[in-house]
Formats: sequence, structure tokens, C-alpha cells
Amino acid sequence: MNASSGEVEAGAQEPDRSALVRLARIIALFLLGIFLLFSIAFAGLWAFVESDYGRQKITSETNQILQTALGQPVALKIGNIDVGLRNGWRLAVHLRNVALLAPETPVPLASLERLDLVLSPSALVTGRLNLSSLALERGRIEAGLLAPADTVDAFAAIRNEAGQMDPDKATALLMDSARLLNGRTRDLGIRRIELDRVTIARGLMELRVHQASVRRKRGREKGLALEAQADLHTVTNAKGIDVAITSEAVFTPDQRVERLNAEVELPDLDLQPTPRSSADMAGVGIEIEATEKDVRAPGRVTTTLAIDRFNLTPRPHEPVDGAFSLSVRMGEGTGKAEFDDGFLRLGQTHLPLDGAIGPSPLRSKEGTPLYRFELLSNDASIDAVDTALPPLTANFLLRGQYDPVSKIASGDRLAINIAGRKAEGWIALGLTEPLMLGLSLRADYLQTDDLKRLWPYTIAPKTRSFVLEKLTGGSGRDLELDVAAPLPELLDPRLRRSKDELRGSLKMEGVAIALPEELPLVRDTGGSVSVEGSIAKVTIDSGFAEVEGKAVQLQPTRLDVPDTKAKPLRAQLSVAVKGSADALTSIAEKEPIGVTLPIASERLSGEATANVEADLILGPTMGQKPVSAFAVSAQFADAALDGKFQGHTVSKAHGSLFVDPNGFTLRLDGWLDDLAASLDLSKPKEGPIETQVSAKLDRKGLRRFAPTLAEYVDGTVDAEVKVGADGAFDVVLDLKNASIGFAPIGWSKGLGVPGRARFRMETKGEVSRISDLDFETGATRVQGTMLLQGGRLERADLSTLALNETDDARLSLRHDGETMRIIVRGTRLDGRGIIRAMTAPASEKAERQGGGANPLAGRIELDALIGTLGGFGSETLRNAKITFSGSAGEPDHAVLSAVFRSGKRVAFTYERQANRKLQIASGDAGAVLRFADLYDKMSGGQIDALLTGGAEQPMAGKVDIENFMIINEPRLESLASRRTGDRSLNDAVNGKLDTSYVSFDSGSVSLVKSKNRLEVDNGVVRGPQIGMMFEGTVYDANGLMNMTGTFMPAYGLNRIFGEIPILGMVLGNGREQGLIGVTYRLSGSAKAPRLTINPLSVVAPGIFRSIFAFR
Repeated sequence: MNASSGEVEAGAQEPDRSALVRLARIIALFLLGIFLLFSIAFAGLWAFVESDYGRQKITSETNQILQTALGQPVALKIGNIDVGLRNGWRLAVHLRNVALLAPETPVPLASLERLDLVLSPSALVTGRLNLSSLALERGRIEAGLLAPADTVDAFAAIRNEAGQMDPDKATALLMDSARLLNGRTRDLGIRRIELDRVTIARGLMELRVHQASVRRKRGREKGLALEAQADLHTVTNAKGIDVAITSEAVFTPDQRVERLNAEVELPDLDLQPTPRSSADMAGVGIEIEATEKDVRAPGRVTTTLAIDRFNLTPRPHEPVDGAFSLSVRMGEGTGKAEFDDGFLRLGQTHLPLDGAIGPSPLRSKEGTPLYRFELLSNDASIDAVDTALPPLTANFLLRGQYDPVSKIASGDRLAINIAGRKAEGWIALGLTEPLMLGLSLRADYLQTDDLKRLWPYTIAPKTRSFVLEKLTGGSGRDLELDVAAPLPELLDPRLRRSKDELRGSLKMEGVAIALPEELPLVRDTGGSVSVEGSIAKVTIDSGFAEVEGKAVQLQPTRLDVPDTKAKPLRAQLSVAVKGSADALTSIAEKEPIGVTLPIASERLSGEATANVEADLILGPTMGQKPVSAFAVSAQFADAALDGKFQGHTVSKAHGSLFVDPNGFTLRLDGWLDDLAASLDLSKPKEGPIETQVSAKLDRKGLRRFAPTLAEYVDGTVDAEVKVGADGAFDVVLDLKNASIGFAPIGWSKGLGVPGRARFRMETKGEVSRISDLDFETGATRVQGTMLLQGGRLERADLSTLALNETDDARLSLRHDGETMRIIVRGTRLDGRGIIRAMTAPASEKAERQGGGANPLAGRIELDALIGTLGGFGSETLRNAKITFSGSAGEPDHAVLSAVFRSGKRVAFTYERQANRKLQIASGDAGAVLRFADLYDKMSGGQIDALLTGGAEQPMAGKVDIENFMIINEPRLESLASRRTGDRSLNDAVNGKLDTSYVSFDSGSVSLVKSKNRLEVDNGVVRGPQIGMMFEGTVYDANGLMNMTGTFMPAYGLNRIFGEIPILGMVLGNGREQGLIGVTYRLSGSAKAPRLTINPLSVVAPGIFRSIFAFR
């Protein structure tokens, strides 16, 4: 069973195996036949090619094919011909080193290393040479020379009669080109054309084809398909752009273009529009759709350019991503290219794009062929790349024309509409080398945020940065922008612009401006911003700021940027403000000024105006100071200081503050405590604060600041006090408008007489030390040091004491309790002032002391040694020794010992113990009287005087003088020569009286000296020629004199009668009365008394004279 089964199966497989063998044999025989036929054809073709006839035939056929393809006669040069296989199986004739020449020129239209003629196998079987495809390898085609036109204009085919490029003609050319290529390949029976490493050149452009093929489509849809990989180059740019082209064309039976689709893919591009920016593009492509079906002639072409993504890096800003798409539609007899549904996205900015461009109708036959265009962007969303502002919605319109002769595209109307706010102007682009841009824009009103989002970052970028960072809110009016510059330079923010290339301005309203660093925010600003080339200016006419919660009004303010391209960016700031004093001074304390004032700003009150001038660095400082120079000046009105300044209050002050990098100066004129004064504070950059106070001090003010000096000053003293870093005071006193009287020494300065005192005073607690004292007025000069405690003079060391021009003395003063000890040493001292003070009547002393000055001390002790002590009448005392102790009004002890020029000594002694005693002795009485300015007509004489009295009683005593002369006394002359009736006293004695030199043997008088009064009694003066008796008051408290007396000539003769006891008593009226004489009276001022003579006394005998004497 099994065996039989196996046999059956084996028998069944035999027929199948034999069938396969037969099929294999058939296939083998078929392939062998084909091979034999191919070999025969190849051999025949080879033999044909190797023959002269064959080579001529191939050259002729190829030339005919190329003429048919190009549509013009050409000449063909072939270097070598051989037969081979193309792509490994397609039989082809290889033409090597092929040159295609124009008939009339040796210039090659094309040169190829190899031209393959791929033959149709079926035609070869029948003995015919028919092409199925062409292949061009490694060569160059001059497309410009292949044009059959009479012009080299590459666009001549699409120009209209006026010479304008016509979108309809461009559409027709595309359609005709597609039909021509389709018809030529069809007529030649060519199914495929291939290019391998072939360059197609036209003008400056080169298309370097790596691989390309054009093939005829088979099937129901007849047409062409094109694929190509190429590089697009320009002669000036060795680096090309890779291009991938895919195209398909379908034709209707009547050879119209039913559908033409093309895609051009570009590689990712890395562009650098300017040296400071870059653009990376990806997904760049062009799509073309064209048809002649169901549209008006000459058809319709729609071209779409799309960039899927690009990154723009506008240095120094961050990269911005974006995208772009634009569809251009032309044809159908519209005469223009229209674009719609386009857009440009840049970051968050989105610009819809619509518009059209086309030839502009000629106005005359001689007119320039122009092109008109219109660009719309409605509902555009504008978002500045470096602001946090929300996008701005706006509508844009650009309408204008292009002049191909001047190569200028001018937008005569540029309009921007932002929610009812409009900006209008024009823009022009010169398509020259380099590109030129012109722009003019005007706007009546724009919000500040609109401006920020519309301002291109390449136009005045640093000014733009300032506006973006520092300006907020408000609006701008009268906006003007004018640009005229090469576009590449304009896009390069590093380059400087001239004022003719860039101008811009606007007026601000309600804008807030942030000033540098800690300076306050300026609100509600009115002003302007302007740019001229690389110069920018910000001007503020009004505005306000808040400083420490207080409003400050801005007055004309300016920010000038002289060079917006400078690194670092520098600016000059000029700010004028008005407000409270504390708010304005705090500005100087804030950065970038940052000065430290001696008075904290919060302590100031009142009103002020200020100006700030500063050189600033805006933005990065590059290691430099943000403020290189500044000056702050402020003026204060009705200012006051909260609290005290160095122990004094300041109020109702007017003044100024000036601050610069070298320091500051503050000056206030107002009230220091209750005195009108000026306060000056200054501080150099590296030094301590210097304080100076200037005040006009009256007696009240002096009592406050210098109570000791105040008692001797009338009028006003201009004082200047500088306070050093150590707290010491440098004081200068201008004494011109003050009168000074120091009664104890008889010194005074009149009102209006220039005088100045300088000294340095250091005060610690109650102790004030005065050094470098220099007091000068007229011939008076005092220099030295002093020490005061509690306002009282405690010590003085005067190295120079010169009350008059010839003085040379020194003084040392010490206070010991209530006692002031004074030591005076000197070579010369003028004592006339002291003498006058001591001899003045009480009323005059009171007047000099201003109604009674406070004494310097309760007790004074004086020790003086003077080489020469000057007095009146040109008299001087040599080796004068003076001691004094007691009060200024009443000494306890006083001694004067000296020698006159005559060699006669003088001694003055005053003692006050239980009783008072005054003793004077001198061998030159006349010198004593002249020295003391008591009487200057006496010469010589010995004087002895002794006065005594109780402690509270007037002093009384007697003065005796012997052997002296009276010289040229006018009163004696008056007594002797005054006529009474018809004769004088001198006539009565027969002219024997000589009053020029009158000698006296003796004289005596009894004195009674009280505090303010001097009375004399029993005064008798005897001489050979004249005798005189007198009594009365020499001076009283009011400085008045009232004295009477008798003047007796020929005294010796008259005295004889007086010596006779009985006769003298009757006729002479006593022993001391002569027989002939006159009575007189001296009254009035003690310094210039009035002399009155009794006219009856001339003839009256002595016994009656007492009746007619003055009572």
C-alpha cells in the first residue's frame, strides 16, 4: 500500500519538474535572443559610429535635434564619439568635449564634457536612430547668449510697450515656457532630459545644477515633471544657496496649462544684515501655482514665499523668533501683482500683509515708466522686543511708486492709525549701492507707550533705551521724525549719524521721568525730546516730584546727550526745581550727588529754588563714576533750622547753597538767635567743615557775644566769625560804623573812622582763649592774647600796645579775684589820653563812659615803667615810673616819678588810708602844668602842693609856686590894654605894663577838691610888675568856671600904701590890696572862659574898690 503510494507520488512529480525545466529553457532562449539582438545592435551601432558616415550622420542628427530644441541655428563641435551604456543598461552614444557655437561667432553657447544621446531600443531593432533621452554632464551653458531677442535685458520678454515689467506678461511668459518645453520634448520624442554638474549662467547669476531631470509623464494626465538640486550663485559671492526644485505641469488636450505646481526649497540660512545683527532662517520655501484653465487670459499665477521660523538677533538685544508668509497673485488681465493673507511675525509682533504692485499708467509719451504700490496691515499687533508693555493694535498704510530709472521706491503716503491716533508721512528707499532710506513722519498726538512700541531700535538706540526705561505715562504731541541715511549704516547702532541724516522731536505732556539713581521721579512733565544725528536732548518745562513726601516743582530742566554713540554714554543734566528747603537739600544728599551736609536736610524749613548741573553716565559706567562732575546751587527764602546750630537758633533766613565735587558752600542771611547775621558753611573735598558767621552787632548784640567790649562801643560792629574744624573761632571785626571810647585811658575812635580787629578764639566751657589779636584803627595798634572766663577778662598779654603812632609798649594783665593787676613796660608811650581822662570834668567823663560803664575790675593795680612818657605842650617824662592801686574811680595809692627834659624831677604821690593825701613836688612847675594840659603860659618855678581830706570829705590844701614867669598870656594883655572910657589900665600907669614876659616871685592858693568840683580861695600871685588876687570855682560837675579877682599893675608902688598900717587900711583896703587895679571875672566853660572887666574900677581908690567889685 505504502509502496504503491510512494510510486504514485513519484510519478506525479515528474511532469511538474519537466515543466519547470522547459520554462527555464524558454526564458534562457529569450534572454539569449535579446542579448544577441542587443549585441548585434550594439555591434552595428558601434560599427556605424566608427564609420565616417556614421559620425557625420550622428553629428547631423544631433545638430538638428539641438536646433529644434533651441529654436535657433547652432553649430556643433564634437571632440570624440563612442558608444556605451548609460546608467548600466541604456544604450547611448557618448559625445565628448562638445561645444555649441553660434553660427556667426566663435563664442560658445554651451560647452560640455559629455553629451549622451540615449537611443530608443525599438528603433534600433528597425534600423532607426531615435532619441529617448538626453544627458548633459559637466559643462556650462550661457543662457544669456541663447536668448533670441535683440536686447540683453533679461526682463525684456515681460515688459510692456512703455518698458514696464507687466505681471500679465510675466504670467504669459511662464505659461508659454511650460508649453514650449512640453511641445519640444513631445516633437523630439524625448521622454527625459538629465543634467549632471552643469552650470547655467545668465548675467551675474549662476545656477550650478548638481542633478536635474525633466521627464514626460505617462498615463492619463499628460505633462512634465521636473526635479533639480542646484546652487544659486552670484559672480560677487562665491558662497551660493542650495536650491531644491520640484515641479509638475499638466496640459489640456489643446496644450493649455491645466495645472502647474512648483516647489522651491531653500536650506537654513544664516544671514548678517549688519555687523551688529544676525538672522537665522529655517523652513524657507517658495510655492508656485499656475493655471490657464477656467481663468481669464493670460492665466493666473500664485506664488507663496514662506519662512517657517527665523531668529533675529539685534545685538545687544536678545534674539527674537519670527515667521513670514506672503502670497502674490498675478495674471488674469489685472495688470498688477496682488498679495493678501500674508503676515510677518516678529516675537509677539504680528503684521498682516495685503497690497498690490503694478505698472503705473504713463501721463505722457515722454514720461518715466513708474510702478505704483500699496501695502496694508490692518489689525497689526506691535510688541517692542525689549519692553513689558502689552502689544499695540494699529493699522498701517503705505502707498507710493517706484522709479526704475532713479531706483527709488517712494511711499508718498505713510499712515499709522492707533485707536483714533494718527501718524502720517512718507518713506523712500533708494535701491542703490548702498541702499538709501528716507523717512518723514508726523503725528499730532501719541501716547508715550505708543512711541515706545513704534520706535525702531536701530534709530538712536540709546536715546530709545532712555525713553523706554525712564519715561512712563503721558503722551507726546507734534511728533516729527526725519531720516535720510544709508540703510546698512542706519541699521548699525554703532555708527554716528549727522543732524542731516536723523532728526526727531516731540512734545511731552503728563509724562513721568525717572532721573538717574536716587534722584526723584518727575511726574506730570511737560517738555520735549529731540534727536539730531548723534545728539539727543530732553527738555522739561514743567513738572513736579515728591521728595520725602513733599512736592517739588520743576522749572526749566535739560538733559543733553552730546554723543549717543559714546561709550560710556555721557549726558549733561541741568535741573531747576522749586519747593521746600528740606526737600531740595535732600536731593544733594542723594546719589549720584551724595554730598554730606553739616545740617541734615530734615532740619531745614522754608522755601527754596535749586539748580543741578551734572555730567552723568547713562547706563553701564564701564568702571567709571556715574557722575563725573556736578554743581548744585540753591536759594533759600524764609528758612529756619529745627533745633540749634552750635548752640544758636537760625530763623527768617535767606541764602544759597552751592555743591560741587570740590565741596560745598552754604550761606544764610537771617537771624542768629535775635541778631541779624549771615551763616557761611563750607567744606573742601578732603578737608573739614569751615563755618563763618557774619553779623552786624549793636550794643545789645555785643552784650550777648562780648559783654566786656559792649560797654565801650556805640554804633554797630560788622563781625565775621570762622569756625574751624577744631571748634576755634577766627573773628574779624569791622569797627568803621562804631565809636569806641575807653575812658580810663582817654582813648576813643570816632564813628566812620576805619578800624578792624582780628583774633582767634577757642572756647571750652566758660573759658575763652583769644590769640593772634590784632586791633588797628588809625595810628592805634594792639596785638597779643587774652583769656576770658564767663565773659570777664581774666588775662591779657599784649605784645604791642600803641595807642598813638610813636608808642612802643607792652602790657600784661592778670585778674586775681576782684583785683586786676596790670604791668606796662615800654620805651615810649603817649600819655595825653590818660591825662585828658584824669583831668576831665565829671560831666565829660560820664559822657565818655556812655552813661557809666561797668568797671573792668573792682580793684586795679598798675605797675608801669616807661622810657619816655609823652604829655601835652610837647613835654615828656623820662624814666617814668607809675604805680597805682585802687578802684578806677578812687585810687588807694598812686605814685608818679619821672624827670622832665629840663632835668627837673617831678613826684606825684596819692595815698588813701584813714585820710587822703595828695602831694606834688617839682622843680619845673611850668612843665608840670604843660604836661597835664592845665596851663601852657608858665615857665619854670618850684611847685609844692599838699592836699588832705577825710575819706568822704573834699580834699583841701595849699599850692605854693616860686620864681616863675608868665609868657604871652593874652588875658593879661586884655586886662592891661582894654579901654574903659577913654583910657586903659596901662594908660593909667603911663604905659609901664609889659605883659609879654611877666615874672613872679611867688604864688599861692588854697584849694578845695571834691569829686566833681575844684574851688580856690585866697589866691595871690606877686611879681615886680603885676600882682593878682583870685577866688572862685575853677570847674564844677558841668565843666563850668566862675572866678573873680583883682589885677594890680605897678604892684611894688601900690604895696607901699598897703604897708602903712592906718593909711593902707583906709586907702588900700588891707595889706594885700594895692591902690590902683581892676576887678575881673572869668566865667563860662572852664576850657575857654569869658573875661569881664568892671569899667569903674579903673579910677576908684582902693578904699572904694571893694564896693564896685563883682559879687
